[in-house]
Amino acid sequence: MQSTMQGAVHLPKKSNSMGTITTTTDEKQEPGMMDHDEIIALTQDVKKFSDSLARLKLLFTEGFDVEEDARVVIHEGLGEVLSVLNPVMQHYPELQSPDIFTAARGL
Repeated sequence: MQSTMQGAVHLPKKSNSMGTITTTTDEKQEPGMMDHDEIIALTQDVKKFSDSLARLKLLFTEGFDVEEDARVVIHEGLGEVLSVLNPVMQHYPELQSPDIFTAARGL
């Protein structure tokens, strides 16, 4: 529920085009603020990414069937991870910071 009292939090309204966030003239969104729906969507994206990484890890820890080509199976697992990660990185450009890339290199 949105309040119009001074000092109250005003949540942005989502437009129907490409998931962008718009605000009315009397509502201003502070930089870095996300609405509840956006937080839930990001949480779901992180869960999908985590699950795809876990499946990829299992490929390396549990091994492969004799009939499976390891290169093909690993390629498919990496493709799944990237198919989850790519849209997230495009939707949240803040995640493309040098600090995050530096931390990721150390993993």
